[in-house]
Amino acid sequence: MDIEGAIVVPEDEGTGLPEDEADWVSAGHVGGLAGHPDLSDYVATGMNFENVSDGTFDVTLGHAFISHDGPIDVQDDDGNYVNNWQGNVLFSITADRTENISYTEGEENDVFIDIDLSVNNAAVYEVLSDGTTPDEPYLKIGVIDDT
Repeated sequence: MDIEGAIVVPEDEGTGLPEDEADWVSAGHVGGLAGHPDLSDYVATGMNFENVSDGTFDVTLGHAFISHDGPIDVQDDDGNYVNNWQGNVLFSITADRTENISYTEGEENDVFIDIDLSVNNAAVYEVLSDGTTPDEPYLKIGVIDDT
């Protein structure tokens, strides 16, 4: 039985499709190919905390991978965003050194890198001391315990 709504990526002439049926490659497809729940959600390099004192700290330059369970809109064979990638999607984030990030003194502060998928290249370090988490997708990169 055919599977309605299946998405198989990548497919083009090289994999045996006629030229006019080749896949459009969207960001969701690329992220979906890389998305594996056992191989994501980690800091690959850097993003270390420095100069932690008096309510501020710095984060060194670094590279992280953040998974997102989706769904993510992806293109159909005509280039229209009408399909949904239902599986895990992986985002790669590189970040320059960021200085003077505020934290709550006298509290335990969870530090996250958070990405906003509605804005191009929008990533922030978010510091929360109330036990909540940012909106998905995010990655907790550490804790500043100032208790």
